[in-house]
Order: sequence, then structure tokens, then C-alpha cells
Amino acid sequence: MNVYRLRRAIDNLLDDYAQLDLLKRLQRVANALQQSMAVGNAQQAQAFQDELAGFYDALESSASWAFPPSATAILRAIQVDELLAANLSGQIEEIVAANNIVPAAALKQLQDVFKNIREAHTTLSRMREDFDTVGITPLQLDPGEYEIGILIPATVTENNLKVIDAQVHKWWNVARALDEALTGEVDAVRVRTIESGSVDLYICAAPAVAWSVLKTVEKILDVYKKVLEIRKLKRELQVHEALSKKEEAEVIEAETKLVQKALIQLRGQIMKRYRGSKADREEVANNVLASLKTIAAAIELGVQIEVNGTPEEEPDSGDGGGKKKQAGATMRSEIRELLANVPLQTAEFELVKDDVLHLPEEVSKPIPDSAV
Repeated sequence: MNVYRLRRAIDNLLDDYAQLDLLKRLQRVANALQQSMAVGNAQQAQAFQDELAGFYDALESSASWAFPPSATAILRAIQVDELLAANLSGQIEEIVAANNIVPAAALKQLQDVFKNIREAHTTLSRMREDFDTVGITPLQLDPGEYEIGILIPATVTENNLKVIDAQVHKWWNVARALDEALTGEVDAVRVRTIESGSVDLYICAAPAVAWSVLKTVEKILDVYKKVLEIRKLKRELQVHEALSKKEEAEVIEAETKLVQKALIQLRGQIMKRYRGSKADREEVANNVLASLKTIAAAIELGVQIEVNGTPEEEPDSGDGGGKKKQAGATMRSEIRELLANVPLQTAEFELVKDDVLHLPEEVSKPIPDSAV
């Protein structure tokens, strides 16, 4: 675990709690429920509902919904992930649902949750103070600077150095192909950090490459969700009547076409930005498609891919720049939107995958190799 990334995750979560006043809001919810039980009138019951609604509104605004996979993994590793909005919201919803059945038990659970959240928050605050003491600052990227994080689980590497070496080489090829297509550069791929445990590889990336990876992850996750829906539908049909071999083949073909169509569309979007030699265009396009297939296959295997960074501030409006200036502004706008949405989409996809793991084997098996 990189301590500078740990510091950044801690700072972001504590700042989020301070900005939204989540600790005090949660305490007010517990107090309102206690008062409602003690008095037992409609006014106090409504006061509890009002406090609860305000707490949910604050949680909806939490930045932790869009934390990248590496940040949530770090917070999970130090056992404070209950502070994340998604986890806290789930706990409170279960307690509130139980309140209609056993109010006293619900109150005790809510008070316990508040106690645990407060203790975890205190732990993080002390860690931040200790980091300040020893001079450990949060990892920061300058505006317009990006990194692509590839988080490869041990289930893929098997903690085998030869496999790890092959993975690093594979991602070098991906970065190099996208660099060549989008920036015209074929220089050495610069590594920001490599971290152990799972193998976490962070690669420096130009804005256009960061954009392309975000677009790819967004599209692949959307397509894979559709593939899972096909498999669920297939299973529902099999409950009533077994599918014929022809129907089985049609399902597999539908999955394959979905993935292939998405990858070809993505390649087209990337190659629109290609400004290199016409003589090299076909080779570059083939390399881009191979890179997109690598990303798609990696996501299916459980590799998580994230992009970190902040777009540069928009320059002052004025004459000059023309189409090039407008294209840059459009890309910055798209990157901002993707940076906010892709982590949410990643978390949602992981939940869907978890559900599928409990389905029969033929439904939960990986995307067929022919698709990617």
C-alpha cells in the first residue's frame, strides 16, 4: 500500500465528512428516533423522518460514491470502509426497515452504528495527524496531469513473477498503442508507481489517452451488464423449457456481437483523433483494437481500471484557437463527466457480478474468448 495514496484517501473521506457534517447528522437521526419512541406522538415521528431525509440527502451528495477502486480498497484494507456512503446508507436503510417491527432493537442498532462510525472517524483523524507529524502528504496530480491505474488481483497473477512480467508487458503495449493513436508519440511509457499485494500499476497518461481509457471502461462495463442480462434471461427460459442447441448458439452469438460491436465503435471514436501518417493508419488502428480487447478481457477477469487526475481550468475566452481550442474544451468537459461517472458505474458493475456469482455455472462463466 502506498502511504501517499493512503493519505489522499483519508483526506478525501475526512473532508467529505466535514463538508457534509455527516457525524452530527447521524447523531441527530439517532436522537430523533429515541425522542420519537419516548414521546410517541405524530410530531416526534415526523421530526425523525425529517432528520432521516436530511441525512439521506447529505449522503447522496457524498464524494465517496465516486471514489476510485484503489481508494475504496485502501479504506477496506484499514477497516474503515463502513464510513463510505454506499456502505453507511445500506446499514441505515436496514435499521429503518426494522424500526417498524422492533423499534427498541432498531434504536440500539442505530446507536451502535453511530458509535462505530465515530470511532472509525477518530481513527482516521489521528492517522492524518500522525502523517502530518512525519511529513507524509497526499499524492497530488497537477491540473491536466493524469495516471491510469491497473489493479490486477492475485487471482490473475497467481503471485507468479513470470505472469506479473507478462501483465506489465501487456499493459505497456496498450499504453503505447493508445499513445501513438492519440498523441503521435511512441516514447517510453512512464510508470508512476507499482504497488504490491495485488499488483497495482499506475501509468502516466496524456489527457487524450486518459479520455480514451475512461470511454473504453464506460462502454465495456455497459456492454458486460447487457451480457449478464442476456444470461439471466437465458436461465429464466431454461426453467420453463431447455434451450435447443441452435438457441444456445444464438445466445452466444448475441453476446459476442455485443462486445465486438462495442469495441469497433470505440476504435472508430479513437481513430477520429488520429493525426499520424496515412501509411501507418491501418497498423495503428489494428493495435488500438488489440488494446481495447486487452482492456475488455482484463475487466472480465476482475482487473479494475481507473483514471485519476483533474482537467486543466478552461482558458480565458477570446479570439484564437478555433477548432483546436474547441476540441480541447470538449475533451476536458467529457473527462470531467467521465471521472465522476465511471467509478459509480464500476461499483455498480461489481455488485451485478457478485449477484451473478450465485447463479448456476453456465450463467456465471466468463465472457467467451471469441467475443474479445
